[in-house]
Amino acid sequence: IFVGALPAVTTSESLQAYFASFQPLEATVMMDKLTGRSRGFGFVVFPTPELAAAVLGMPHIIDGKAVECKACVSKQVARDSGMPTSFKGGG
Repeated sequence: IFVGALPAVTTSESLQAYFASFQPLEATVMMDKLTGRSRGFGFVVFPTPELAAAVLGMPHIIDGKAVECKACVSKQVARDSGMPTSFKGGG
């Protein structure tokens, strides 16, 4: 799942710990390559769609801040299914 609006203090470890009761396989907070600071979002992978759905069905407050959780698919799954893997705006 995508987890947005993460506080700057949230780490991959604390994100993993927050979702521990849902048995996450992996939790990653995306970091800025130049500054090393959190980009304010991350991804959590769960072993089953049912566990992911359970997470999506409830509100979450991580490190004192309400966050937004949304379903998403990996780039590999998107590529395999023919979905676009990036958005190129214009206009």
